[in-house]
Amino acid sequence: MGSDGLTFLSPKPWPYRSFFTISYPLGPVVWATVLALLLAIPLLMFTVSNVEERVIPGLRLGQWSLLGQAAWYAFGTLIGESITRDTRSERAWALRSVVGGWLLFSFILTASYGGNLRAFFMTPKYTEPVENMLDVVESGLPWTMTITGEEIETYLANTEEPVEQQLWAGKTVVPYSDFPHKEV
Repeated sequence: MGSDGLTFLSPKPWPYRSFFTISYPLGPVVWATVLALLLAIPLLMFTVSNVEERVIPGLRLGQWSLLGQAAWYAFGTLIGESITRDTRSERAWALRSVVGGWLLFSFILTASYGGNLRAFFMTPKYTEPVENMLDVVESGLPWTMTITGEEIETYLANTEEPVEQQLWAGKTVVPYSDFPHKEV
C-alpha cells in the first residue's frame, strides 16, 4: 500500500461501574475456590466431629456434629463474625486442626480482600483501550469511513483476513466534506 492508512479514534477508557465492582479485587478462580471451600469445609467439620465422637470414648462435640451449625460457623468466620462456641473439644485434635486451618484461611482471605478492595476503590479498574483493528471489532463501537476511492478501501473490500472483513462489514459510510460535519 502507498501512503494510505487507517486511523482509529476511540473514547478514553473509563472506570468500570457495576454492582459487581466489589468482586473485582479477587479473580473468578479465587471466588470459585472460596465457594467450593464454603461447601466442603462444613462437610469436613461435620465428618471429622462425628468420627471423633465415635472413636474417642465420652467425647460429645454437640454443635459440630450438626451440618447446619458447621456451615454457619464456616460462613460466619469467613465474613469476620466472632463466633464463640463451647466446643469441649480439648481431646478432638483432628477437629481442632480443621477449624484452625479454616480460621487461618479465613483470616488471610479477608485481610487480602480488604486490602485489595481498598486499593481498587482508590485506583479503579478501567475498560480496555482500543489499540488495533481487533480491538475495534471486539469493542462493538461504531466506526465511520469516508469513501474516497483510495487504496485502503480497495484492500479492505477484497481482504481475506477475518478481522479486516469484520471491520469492513461493520463500517458506516459518511459523505466526504472539506469541512468537518457537525450534527445539530
